[in-house]
Amino acid sequence: MFDILRGIQKFYTDHKDFIDNLISGGLPAILLAAIPFFWWLKTAHRQRRIPPPIFPFEVIKPQTQDLQKRILGGEDNDPLADRNIAYQQRVANRHIRRELQQQLEEHRWVLILARTGLGKTREATELASDLNQLGWTLLYLKPNEWLDTPARMPTEIGTDRKLLFFLDDLNGKFAKLPTF
Repeated sequence: MFDILRGIQKFYTDHKDFIDNLISGGLPAILLAAIPFFWWLKTAHRQRRIPPPIFPFEVIKPQTQDLQKRILGGEDNDPLADRNIAYQQRVANRHIRRELQQQLEEHRWVLILARTGLGKTREATELASDLNQLGWTLLYLKPNEWLDTPARMPTEIGTDRKLLFFLDDLNGKFAKLPTF
């Protein structure tokens, strides 16, 4: 312990003028210069963690004619593509699309759950198409994209408050998540 103190004392006596100058005027200047540097370093580190400005939704403007093609896909000349098959009532004496729209108006959100192949996407697409023709902007979660807080909203959305978020096949997206 005393060896360390003797070493510090010897260093101070050998460099007394430099250390006194540093403490009297140089050290505060160095500290004042170091504060902005460390602030910049902290900000730069934070900027690296901010995700890139990727918007996971496709913006579909009101009155879009190819909405079903953009959501359901399929070729124009394929008669068996979902969008090329005429919409049919699934249950007699029941208008599912109207019920979904009423639920959406009443609660401001709707979650459609059912087994695979029962027509959830088709019903939601029909409802989205109707609302799109009434002036709603549709934000469709692109395939192979995941929900994340966007850096900023795209300008093409504008200030329109009639936004319909269309999130399809979330169970497939959850299945693609890495396991820990």
